[in-house]
Amino acid sequence: MTGVQTCALPICFPVTIENGGVNGSRLPWHFMMDIRFDKDFMLTKKSTTSKGLMKQGIALNAFVYVSNLLNIKDVLGVYGYTGRTDDDGFLTSTSGAQSIANSTFAPSYIDLYNYSMINPGAVNLPRRINIGINFNF
Repeated sequence: MTGVQTCALPICFPVTIENGGVNGSRLPWHFMMDIRFDKDFMLTKKSTTSKGLMKQGIALNAFVYVSNLLNIKDVLGVYGYTGRTDDDGFLTSTSGAQSIANSTFAPSYIDLYNYSMINPGAVNLPRRINIGINFNF
């Protein structure tokens, strides 16, 4: 079993990932809550045409849409060797140690390799707030 840390609001707690065979590992539950508030404002009233058909009025719809309302940072993917979202284990392996030794400037090599391990798809997106207006006619 491998430990991963996930954070919900200011609270962080360890999550256990079950190791298994090929495609046998499991990630923790993914939880996300979205909310949308909207309000219609009628600019013209509905009317009836000369043929008796109902004619839709012109309306303005204002909305606020919040994605990931609780701002939970869920783990969506990990590297198989380490079980972490930010480290694939190459730098600690023997071939990684040889690559570091053969580089011209080791700290720069390590920093750039660690930067390349940042995978934005490994955790879900933070809270996003969208504000908009729809014009209906």
